[in-house]
Amino acid sequence: MAGGTPTQVHSMLRHSDVDLALICLGSLLKFSLDPLRVVIHDDGSLTQEDEERIYKQLPGSRIIFRAEADALVIPLLARHPNAQRFRRDDIFSLKLLDVPLLSEGDIAYCDSDILFFRNFSGLFSW
Repeated sequence: MAGGTPTQVHSMLRHSDVDLALICLGSLLKFSLDPLRVVIHDDGSLTQEDEERIYKQLPGSRIIFRAEADALVIPLLARHPNAQRFRRDDIFSLKLLDVPLLSEGDIAYCDSDILFFRNFSGLFSW
């Protein structure tokens, strides 16, 4: 599906993994024959320098900072105390809770440490 509206591909990221993520997510964008837009979910540790590097090296990307995610997701979990506790206590809950709650349309996710070596298409099509 070349052309068209980019598929939003979500990925969670922490400060210590930015260097690797820029290489890997860059390869995702470089080798995809389908239009993609990376949406980064900040675990709360990304810095302003990280933000600048991400926007420079991953054109068209978006970062959802932890404070923004908290403001959006916490009210959605108001009637789900176990989910609230899970989100508060386990950083990986952001993958399981925030990504689906903050995604638009179909959910596409790629860890930030997966490196692509050749062109591909249809990876995020069902």
